[in-house]
Amino acid sequence: MRSLLRFVSVLTPILAVIAWASVNLFEKLQDSWIERDLARRSQLIFNSIEEGIHSSLASGNLAATKRLLNRIGRDELVHGILICLKKELPVGSALPNAISNDSLSSILRCETLAAQPESSIVSAGDINLNVWRFELTETALGPASVYIVNDSSAWYRRGKTARFYIFGLFVAIAAIVIFISTLVGKWTISRPMRDLAFILKDAMRFGNPRARLKSLSKTEFAPLVRDLRQIAHEFQRLRGSDTESEAGIWTAERLRSYVSRNLSDLDFSVVANREPYIHDRKPDGQIQVLQPASGLVTGVEPILRACNGTWIAHGSGTADKDTVDANNSLRVPPENPEYSLRRVWLTAEEEEGYYYGFSNEGLWPLCHIAHQRPRFDEKDWEQYIKVNKRFADAFKEQFGNKRVTVLIQDYHFSLLPKMIREISPDSLILLFWHIPWPNPEAFGICPWRQEILDGMLAADVLGFHTQFHCNNFIETVDRYVESRIDREFYSIQTQGHECRIRAFPISISTERDRFRSEPVSIRKNHGLPDDTIVAVGVDRVDYTKGIIERIKGVRRFAERRPDLAKRFTFIQIGAPSRVHIPVYRQLNEDVQKLVDETNLVFRETLGRDLIILKLHHHNPSDIQPYYEQANICLVTPLHDGMNLVAKEYVAARATEDGVLILSQFAGASREFREALIVNPYGPDDIASNIIAACEMTPEDQRNRMRRMRKTVKENNVYRWGHRLLKELNDVRQFRQIGGPSD
Repeated sequence: MRSLLRFVSVLTPILAVIAWASVNLFEKLQDSWIERDLARRSQLIFNSIEEGIHSSLASGNLAATKRLLNRIGRDELVHGILICLKKELPVGSALPNAISNDSLSSILRCETLAAQPESSIVSAGDINLNVWRFELTETALGPASVYIVNDSSAWYRRGKTARFYIFGLFVAIAAIVIFISTLVGKWTISRPMRDLAFILKDAMRFGNPRARLKSLSKTEFAPLVRDLRQIAHEFQRLRGSDTESEAGIWTAERLRSYVSRNLSDLDFSVVANREPYIHDRKPDGQIQVLQPASGLVTGVEPILRACNGTWIAHGSGTADKDTVDANNSLRVPPENPEYSLRRVWLTAEEEEGYYYGFSNEGLWPLCHIAHQRPRFDEKDWEQYIKVNKRFADAFKEQFGNKRVTVLIQDYHFSLLPKMIREISPDSLILLFWHIPWPNPEAFGICPWRQEILDGMLAADVLGFHTQFHCNNFIETVDRYVESRIDREFYSIQTQGHECRIRAFPISISTERDRFRSEPVSIRKNHGLPDDTIVAVGVDRVDYTKGIIERIKGVRRFAERRPDLAKRFTFIQIGAPSRVHIPVYRQLNEDVQKLVDETNLVFRETLGRDLIILKLHHHNPSDIQPYYEQANICLVTPLHDGMNLVAKEYVAARATEDGVLILSQFAGASREFREALIVNPYGPDDIASNIIAACEMTPEDQRNRMRRMRKTVKENNVYRWGHRLLKELNDVRQFRQIGGPSD
């Protein structure tokens, strides 16, 4: 498009200059044509009256001469005729002028005209006259001069009109030429250039470019096609991408097949603070297995199931130590073991400083723009370093210095990539940052920003949910780290090591039976009529999730539309989180207090509670019926990297109905354009969208939900996992052909 704009910007002034020159040339030609035509016309008039003038002057009948002149002067283009007699006298007027114009009377006088050349232009005001002189030598009264006065203004007005139409025609032709040139250029230049860019930047990295090469073979770029085919074939051979196109639906089996073909010689590991299964001891001594409410677990566990890897995590359950073997490991899931869980034990002091302190009172509020001031403490930082080292030691115990594909998860382990790199230099390391990344100014308040960035950049690939967060990270590195940044390829080189910065929007598995929920009715369980409009919110109780703001929005909805509120109930499912931190304990209390106050206000008019609050831990199978049966799902975080609750709700809507209300500050809003997008800080905005959801037609619901379900199905967690692993495999192949390495 830029090339076409440049082409048009150059062509337009050239055509304008040609048009100006052409009109000027035409004007000069037309002036010469007019002058020639006036000369011929004057000669014809003189020839036609010469004999009559001789006769009238010979008889001395001046009245007849005047009548003759007046008859000729009736022509609209002839302004008048003068006859000036000489007869050895000073030149003077022998006959009155047929022109009745006082402004010209002093100009059109014999004395004045005698001094003019044979052809002259006489002007007065806006009138231009062309005067031609003809000599009569043999008359009864002696020599005489005949002056034929033509109205040249009319002739030039006609010429000006002609020039205007010619210029307009030229402009129209020029516009047509530019339009046709643009279309031809777009077809013959822009499209092949886009195809060429696709091949060089995307097809070489992610897919098969044969279709694009075929289209190029029919253009001026045909000489390049043979070389491009060879280059593409070599890249595909090195990366094994011939059979691994992005097209189609990705499944666990397909992902497992990809790993088997491309990364089977490397062990596979995920490192995360949160474990996918927690063993807790109940008061009666029995051990129960819990699955934490975590987007990280939801997104990452299917990859482990597909790859038969090892998940290294903090063992936090009260019965975790009682369920592991001598190597602190066990096979999970309990009902159908598919991968290993390696637990790392932390002391209360380590957990307090590393997890509750630096991670969740420092990095968490720093990265989430949710108006909670981060707290940084030297002792917490020391524990953070110590625990990162503890996980590095666990990795070394598990794998030694073998080459491993390592997926490190989240902000708890910003130092771990560098530590693992020192243990196993040839491992493929990816750090996925599940929370947002702030702008450079915000991140700059962290006292240990340099150490954190150095640790992260030791990874081969650094992933975020959105391109916006990638851009923020690159700007942060540019501000605080001495490095070489390739903004076109989104990579950063420090000390000879290249780290690629990529956006990988995380997703979920869409397999229908993954939660095995019992067929229960949420309306019956809560004593609600069958026609109740049920809205649900599912969150950890965290100040970034916007629960307080959401409840205020529901309250505002009930105030504005009491008619809808009579058959509306909002159910907030909240898993208590980080209650060890004072601000989280206070948040639990504030949520409970606000719900109680809201219910008290509306209980008398509704005869029941407007809001049902469920503040306790829920397994995914417990939540699934709410996803399947709730008419509305409210996902309104104040700031969130992705938020998988939105995708869980959409995936559960097999009936293709329901409405998703989604915060504009959640990463999922980039994918779900069909959701009702809200500003979570505005209660009235939330209320308006709840009203819109309640009144949305079934057809509109189906159209929106179908498109969102298609998005989730195509961009599922297995495709996300494939993109992560394929990027790491690309790093591996790039090293083999001599790219930057450690």
